[in-house]
Amino acid sequence: MRKIVLLLLSISLLGCAGLSKPASVAYQNRTTKPLESKNLDIQNTKMPSPHYIYSPEIRTSASIDLLNIEEDNQKVVVSSDKDNKQKKPKTDTINFSNIYQPNFDTSFLFQDNKKLKLNYNTLDNITETFNVPVTINDRVKKYIDRFTTTSRNTMQRWINNSFKYLFYVKDLFQSYGLPTDLSYLPLAESGFDPIVRSRAGAVGMWQFMESTGRLYGLKVNYWVDERKDFEKSTDAAARHLKDLYEKFNDWSLALAAYNAGAGRIQKAIDKFNTDDYFELSSYKHLAEETKDYVPKYTALMIIHKNLIQYGFEYPDIQPIIYEKVKLDYPVNLYILSKLTGVELSDIIELNPSLRRWITPPSDTFELKIPVGYKDKVLAVLNSYSPEELLQVRIFTPTRKTRVADIAKKFKISSDRIMAMNGFKKPVVRAGFPVIIPSEKGNIVIDTKKLETMTTISDKPEIDTISYKVKKGDTLAKIAKRYKTTTKAIQSFNRITTIKVGMNIEIPVKNSSKTASKSNLKQKTGKNTPTKQKYITYKVQKGDTIYKLANKYDTDPDLIIKLNNIKSLKQGQKIKIPKS
Repeated sequence: MRKIVLLLLSISLLGCAGLSKPASVAYQNRTTKPLESKNLDIQNTKMPSPHYIYSPEIRTSASIDLLNIEEDNQKVVVSSDKDNKQKKPKTDTINFSNIYQPNFDTSFLFQDNKKLKLNYNTLDNITETFNVPVTINDRVKKYIDRFTTTSRNTMQRWINNSFKYLFYVKDLFQSYGLPTDLSYLPLAESGFDPIVRSRAGAVGMWQFMESTGRLYGLKVNYWVDERKDFEKSTDAAARHLKDLYEKFNDWSLALAAYNAGAGRIQKAIDKFNTDDYFELSSYKHLAEETKDYVPKYTALMIIHKNLIQYGFEYPDIQPIIYEKVKLDYPVNLYILSKLTGVELSDIIELNPSLRRWITPPSDTFELKIPVGYKDKVLAVLNSYSPEELLQVRIFTPTRKTRVADIAKKFKISSDRIMAMNGFKKPVVRAGFPVIIPSEKGNIVIDTKKLETMTTISDKPEIDTISYKVKKGDTLAKIAKRYKTTTKAIQSFNRITTIKVGMNIEIPVKNSSKTASKSNLKQKTGKNTPTKQKYITYKVQKGDTIYKLANKYDTDPDLIIKLNNIKSLKQGQKIKIPKS
């Protein structure tokens, strides 16, 4: 019997060894007219030495193990949830292995191929220190258990993602004077995924809402969504975190405000007369997600800084490196890929902020390209006209139209139209411009027409209405009144239930907002809105919309809407709503 089992096992292993992932098949356009090469020797163009994203001093750090990175010592506080209402005692830095060890079984145990419990003998070697305050409580232990057992595969995937960007984030945060341990925050936000989108509409590695991203200079329009640009969004996140710390002077509160919004955290502080995050978490005012946010981040940071001790693998993934080329006119990435030999998938991966296969026509765009291809790209840009590097036409349907029908009209594949336009659904609404790749050589189009498309949104604009919950209200009733859904209200406000007196934001389309306000006036008998009181302020050096909103206890969006501005200039006079 033993021989039979061993024989079957050997056959199984040999069979598995022969399996391999099928190679991806690149799209081949059999009807596209190729451009003439113009005697351009692409194959023999000089290949420069790699130009890293990091400065020379930082390049060597990219190969250093995380466990050996020196960090400033921070004090570690041990507590249980029962102690949350008491002020945390200050202690000296202590060996983390003496605080908590996951409750692993003494053997490997697989359950439904999802739950993995292990027994490690290396946990006693954990001596990592931190440069942010760390409090170990039951919530932190819960997340350490979760991400080392049931969510172990997810954690390994996030670790793999992180190695592409983590060193860049550390370097940038260090340049801002921020604790480098904040670099692990994207684990809790997005798993270091630069293109992920939440149900509430937050986007990118740092999960910026559009309004908050706009405050920190991130553009979102027809051509780009800079929340997906890991360079620009990381810079915005650094400035946002710095602003939050300046407001609360406590990293736990600043992180909670990053999750829930500064206004909500400030209201909790005022209501319960405490600035202790863990004490605030013991009350019902904050959403469960916000109560768990700092513990989740803490657990993920601890695991990532001690990968070997928790049995995770160091991924064989290098920090992302690239070169940049400035483009002052729109370029079709598909054509650029064909002429330079750069894989289109590589260009798209390095430039996730691009919403289409064409670079923006109205702004200078820094295109990231794989290391070693800069001279080739520059040679192509200098040898071909802007018209030759564009080759598209614009089609604007007069009614709701299927992509398949558009593809049939222009005799081109639906998949290519979907990909070039970044469409998620195979239907286009009336009046929305569609980019059609040319199949018959060069087509010259008016770039001014492309520039006007910058202000066009991919989806109906979502706005919000502030609402105070009244007696008898339910989420279903409110959702019905404002023509939205219960889930949309819950997701946007990060709540599960409502109570009388609670202030919530109701996400609605612009047209719905106007109608809803009209209905509200009829129901309340108010025909004119209450006049907003404001003060006049002269912008000083160093002022930002967010800082002024914090200073005068108001909403940044109100300042933007009241003054019809996107940014501030020194000496400018603006109106600031009184709180």
